[in-house]
Amino acid sequence: VRKAWKDGKFDDVKVGHCKWFKFVKLNGTICNVQGTWEYAYAAWLEKNNINFISHKGRISYIDENNNERSYYPDFFLPETNEYIDIKNKYHFSLNEKKWDLIRKSNPEVKITLLFEEDLKQKEIL
Repeated sequence: VRKAWKDGKFDDVKVGHCKWFKFVKLNGTICNVQGTWEYAYAAWLEKNNINFISHKGRISYIDENNNERSYYPDFFLPETNEYIDIKNKYHFSLNEKKWDLIRKSNPEVKITLLFEEDLKQKEIL
């Protein structure tokens, strides 16, 4: 799974329970998004003329056992040099420690987490 993700191969790779969708940008570029919330966010980005890259890139971090791990963000916004991750509160609560470790290992990297209420507030959902 890690190698496929790193190589940008999403078809038939099982990660989580969300279905993969192909999102077609206005310029015809096709990108992969996972789940309906990511699809809605991609559509909102396009509608607001915000350039984005989906599921590309890797951020390494050190876990509590001093092992190097990998985090693969949902979106990257080149103009703001920011990563966006769409999260369900329940699943986030199961991995809160991971997010602390990612931020601690990468204090210079801007990572924004968006939850259902954030997406509703922006009228994305």
